[in-house]
Amino acid sequence: MTDKGWETIYSNKRTLMIWYLYVGVLRRIIHLFFVFKYDYVFIHREAAPIGPPVFEWIVAKIFGKKIIYDFDDAIWLYDNNERRNIGTRLKWKSKVAKICSWSWKIVVGNDFLKDFAVQYNSNIIVVPTVVDTKYYHNPDLHKKVRANEITIGWTGTHSTLQYLNSISPLLSKLQKIPNVRILIIANQKPSFSFNFDFRFWKQDTEIEDLMEVDIGVMPLTKDTWSQGKGG
Repeated sequence: MTDKGWETIYSNKRTLMIWYLYVGVLRRIIHLFFVFKYDYVFIHREAAPIGPPVFEWIVAKIFGKKIIYDFDDAIWLYDNNERRNIGTRLKWKSKVAKICSWSWKIVVGNDFLKDFAVQYNSNIIVVPTVVDTKYYHNPDLHKKVRANEITIGWTGTHSTLQYLNSISPLLSKLQKIPNVRILIIANQKPSFSFNFDFRFWKQDTEIEDLMEVDIGVMPLTKDTWSQGKGG
């Protein structure tokens, strides 16, 4: 999906969404004509968002290329937002196990994901979520915007905003304390009744926005899907 295509996923423009999906699949088909030139093929999560793992099978079985497979969520499960409707079935969750079995190496974000992948492949590398604390996430390099405030911050997407609901009563109390500020960075503004600052997520300003945060929060529900998350 292109950047424009991803934007349609977060909107109600169904016709455009289908169009960008069609264009994306067409681009993947074109990619197959160039796979022969490469020794390794890196796949993040999936080669296509719907359907069986046709592209992955062609890369591994027809072209015999070494797949490096990377995923950072429990993508073989149905998350809290998904229902078993026809749209969900089109995602073909069972393909994750197949791609694991065809891969040369697998890279995952935590041990829970590794425990799933190791059932199908023994060549697994765990790389937890990391940040560059020397050049980017370094307070000494970023001027504090509000020197006299404590900023409590969260960042995510519309699909993970639900996790903030569990601590919204606490955030409501905290924002009443003098010099305490709540900052939410996402692609969709939540409808909380308490006062908070909202910032639309942008790749160009991601680091600067995060550097305003003194205390980061990452509430999760106690379920199997959440165990696949990385900090």
